[in-house]
Amino acid sequence: MLGALYTDATESVLNNWMGRTVEKMWDGRLARLRARSLPAIIPGNKVHSYPRYTAQKKLVDLVRSDSLAERNYRYRLGSHGLAQQLIRDDFAGCNALYVHACNGTEAIEEAQRRGLFVVLEAVSMPYHKYIEREEYKRHDRVFPDPDEEIKRNISFFRDEALMADLVVAASTHVENGLHELGVSPSHTAVVPYGIERGFYDRSPSPEPGRILFVGHVNYLKGVPYLAKAARILESREVDCNVRVVGGYDDGLIERPEFAGPSYVGAVPRSQVKDEFLRADVFVFPTLSDGFGIVLAEAAAAGLPIVSTPNCGDVVEDEHNGFVVPTRDPEALANRIQRLVENRRLRSEMSLAAHDRFCEHFTIQKYKENLAAAIRSRYERTR
Repeated sequence: MLGALYTDATESVLNNWMGRTVEKMWDGRLARLRARSLPAIIPGNKVHSYPRYTAQKKLVDLVRSDSLAERNYRYRLGSHGLAQQLIRDDFAGCNALYVHACNGTEAIEEAQRRGLFVVLEAVSMPYHKYIEREEYKRHDRVFPDPDEEIKRNISFFRDEALMADLVVAASTHVENGLHELGVSPSHTAVVPYGIERGFYDRSPSPEPGRILFVGHVNYLKGVPYLAKAARILESREVDCNVRVVGGYDDGLIERPEFAGPSYVGAVPRSQVKDEFLRADVFVFPTLSDGFGIVLAEAAAAGLPIVSTPNCGDVVEDEHNGFVVPTRDPEALANRIQRLVENRRLRSEMSLAAHDRFCEHFTIQKYKENLAAAIRSRYERTR
């Protein structure tokens, strides 16, 4: 179905554009960009890469402090510059546009004028910044994002979603947010993400009581509630170790609300896989997450999962794990303790987790679901 792929940078383009002479100067962020190699299945002649738009945006970020959403749209910076390039190229002759939310308002507007079929991908819940702001308030901290910036981003999100013929949501949580925006249920479809069936090259070797969280350490991911759960488990003398794997801002884990777990920090991808394979239980207490690909990675490793409802629909409560309310450390601690101490239950949920992964959260299943959602909506509108 792919006619053309427009992006800012891939590994080959970055190497040509920046040259090998600056290799030693690249920081971690640029190193991650260099790792953005495309799957071999995508023909090179379909890829249109323009790193200059992102470079221009980064330069402006250094000298301007006005509203990012409004500024990027007005001056065609970053993805908005890429959208203008797409328009100049007449959409590469394609009859449909697939674009991420808040990345190409003008391309969506022009595509609609030309009669193209427009699919918008909603990676995150539209109101997640409000949820995060509330969490900062609960912990007597000042939220860094201005209210006007949050409102403007939601405004872009709403305008684009209402213009699109189809909005693809990563989870039911995201879809509910789209309906709150005013998007008709007939215009939305939930298409969960997936990973390769052979994601792991060896079998799991779980260590009893090894509790794992993987993700950036912050308030939105619910880490303070996991920390409180860890303290509860310690007070009950439950034989377990809560490990938090992921990067964090300086000083954050020194705050009292984060005390309890063992903070591993950011580690190479290969080591993250090892963490999954050695874990006993996976915990994801997020307050709002579009999907959380780590949920699929945990299920693929046969891990029982304790999560909230505000993320990907990977967990069936009491089947392959437990779904607990957000901001409920007591419920988190109870479910973790139950899995650690009931080895038969843990074993049953482990098998159920792997089976659910194979049935619903592989790349192949994602491909089938996405194609079916697009074709179904296209046939109803054309």
